[in-house]
Amino acid sequence: MIFDNKYGMNYFEEEFGDKEALSVKVVREWVGEHSTYYPYPNYRYVYKLFSDKEMPGAGELSQIKAYDYPRFALKDIGERFSQAAKTGDFDSFANSYIIVAGGNEENVYIKYNRTRLPKYQIKTEIRLRDGKKYVVKSALKKEGIPHILGMYDGAKLIKNDSVTVLEGTFKNAGEIDFPFINGKSLSRLCEDCIKKDIDGFIEGVKEYLKKIVDEDALNLDAIFDNFILDGDKLTAIDCEWIFDESMDFIKDRELFIKYRALHSFYQNNAEKIQNKFALTESDFMASFCIDDIDGMDFIERRFQDYIHGDYQEVYLDNYFVETVSHETLNEDW
Repeated sequence: MIFDNKYGMNYFEEEFGDKEALSVKVVREWVGEHSTYYPYPNYRYVYKLFSDKEMPGAGELSQIKAYDYPRFALKDIGERFSQAAKTGDFDSFANSYIIVAGGNEENVYIKYNRTRLPKYQIKTEIRLRDGKKYVVKSALKKEGIPHILGMYDGAKLIKNDSVTVLEGTFKNAGEIDFPFINGKSLSRLCEDCIKKDIDGFIEGVKEYLKKIVDEDALNLDAIFDNFILDGDKLTAIDCEWIFDESMDFIKDRELFIKYRALHSFYQNNAEKIQNKFALTESDFMASFCIDDIDGMDFIERRFQDYIHGDYQEVYLDNYFVETVSHETLNEDW
């Protein structure tokens, strides 16, 4: 069964979604043994698919734009979802549900990258086999098979004595399997550094930043979320984007890699960093000798155009809503 949640986030402002939304509690009782999936942001546009075995992390949904929401919202939608994930209540406030009777669950998480150019569109799944998790990346379209093959080859090019690069194995054409790595992401470890004083915070992030940049500065996917620390072993779990000559708009690769990692981390933790240290993103970047943020942002936009082209705009036009909170309205007023 696929249906909207009667108590989902997009019902808090006004009537959105299905007019006959259901209570998941009632449906679960009626179905009996089942597996529950949580499409985010909803079943009409599935960007990520969570399950009871793989729920979103506290900051995972904070920066994702709202889709199919009212134009004016009483509170930032991303922040609402972030709080629900943090308190373990995401399942209660998810906008939609997919309930599969029988309970034989193999997929526990799915992420779709449909907003890219067709040749880069992939699906990332976390599956269960004999009680153990593993990760599968596969092409969504035939044109995407060379990209999957390139991920396998690209991982072998990375030289980094501080990091073990996760290598996959092919199962089918356009599909590659990876072991699931347990541990703590570097983004979470950097977040822990916010608890220190400002010098300890910056030095802590610098130490992690040194570890993730490879010798030849080829791994453009070196953001803190893509590295897992388990004991003393640091693993790069995702190296999808490896520099090649077609990306000649990136002149200083090492600086760009550092910028991407720091920008992603700051955006996901901006409120905490600002409240604790009163650091703007410009101040934060300056601590790492990155002064031309506008220049780096321009290159990032070129990089996103390289991946998405016009496909993102075409695909999302019917769904995307830039919500405006009452705080923003008060500021503008």
